[in-house]
Amino acid sequence: MKKNHKLLIVQGPSQALNAISSLNPNVTIRKRHRVGEMNKKQTEFLIGCLVAGSQNRRLLFATIKLIRSLGFKKIHNTLDLDARYEKGKISYRDYCDKLRKRLRCKKYDEVYVARRMAYLNEAVLITQRGAKKICYGDGYGGFDNGFPNWAQPQAGVAFSDLDECRGPIVFEENLRGTLGKKTNITPLTQLNKNISKCAKSYFRSIQNLKKELAKSSLSLGLITTSNLTESGAVSSLSEEIDLYLENILSLIRPNYNFIYFVKNHPRQTKDQSKILVQQLIKAGIECKEFKYNQEVPAELLLKILKPKDLIPLLSSTGYVSRLINPGIRILYSQKMAEECMKKLKKPSFNWRLYPEKLQALTLMTSYPWDSCVKYPNLTLFSFAFRGLGLTFPPVSKTLKAEKQGQFKALKSSFLRLLLLSLQDHPRRLKTIQSLIPA
Repeated sequence: MKKNHKLLIVQGPSQALNAISSLNPNVTIRKRHRVGEMNKKQTEFLIGCLVAGSQNRRLLFATIKLIRSLGFKKIHNTLDLDARYEKGKISYRDYCDKLRKRLRCKKYDEVYVARRMAYLNEAVLITQRGAKKICYGDGYGGFDNGFPNWAQPQAGVAFSDLDECRGPIVFEENLRGTLGKKTNITPLTQLNKNISKCAKSYFRSIQNLKKELAKSSLSLGLITTSNLTESGAVSSLSEEIDLYLENILSLIRPNYNFIYFVKNHPRQTKDQSKILVQQLIKAGIECKEFKYNQEVPAELLLKILKPKDLIPLLSSTGYVSRLINPGIRILYSQKMAEECMKKLKKPSFNWRLYPEKLQALTLMTSYPWDSCVKYPNLTLFSFAFRGLGLTFPPVSKTLKAEKQGQFKALKSSFLRLLLLSLQDHPRRLKTIQSLIPA
């Protein structure tokens, strides 16, 4: 078998899990083990641009732990170079030169990157001109290749050379989207297999928590947060907490049969999850902060702990949970869109329709994913969710099979999506609820 040396650039454990699961999408089940073992010997990882402040080193160790739990050993990181570049001690050209030397001037056959927002991705693509360039997306499928202003300092030049966009789901987050590149849907079975394997091997605390919950009679609810303060999307930490509280308390009430765990965003630096837990307890909600391996990807919790309820606060865990555990009930608040427009100010990110987009993607991932969803279709479908805060019950396999053709016809037709978006609130709600396979 011909050697094929790969370099995977990742910014945390979730991206590492996504990138690894995107390897060899067209390999048959029969050959997968043999090819997988070859991958481990020929695949290297580059971890950097973690953007987590004082938590950078913890996030680095969690990423290394996950990569090693799946049998990969060749790992580099750029934390020292990132710090020098961000403090202005070296130029971007120097950064690229030092990166090339760190990789021992090696030329790779394939390079995997996530998205434009990290200058490390740009640097690797620039220094590896001859490699096949694959984008595996962020949040398990989101491609934002059309926002050159997000790429610094080269304005996205290197991303124009992408050869392929690849992931378990593929959707465009802006008008230019995948830049017309080839898209490849990777097997969902591989993602699920990798999640189970790394949870059992390295994150044993999850297994301990699972045993602890099994001894009690309480049902588990999971709340996942974002990092709005660190990203500059809100003007203060109190605004971020207030946003979460308003939405959570509109969805749940004190229930002594439930215990909710708040899972922090891996890049939070302001103790948001701890503060949120304190406020929820004051409101009478039985609640705890997830303290076990805080940097562990939420995807592992969804798969292993199997929470009954999930409240994703501006988080991709909502639609991702449909990929890895369709038995979870997902709750979205009707208030979120209105509050986003009031509180979220970051100009470089379009918060308009973002809560609606998360709901649209949750419905889409309730069905098998067969192609790239273009930005105009996704935007129009998201617009149909305006003013709605839906609850997505566990998927019924029977209803999923019955409604699959109907849903596919709607999703692929711009005219049908347009007509749906033009309906009044009650009709849109009724139509969309009829498409949920539950």
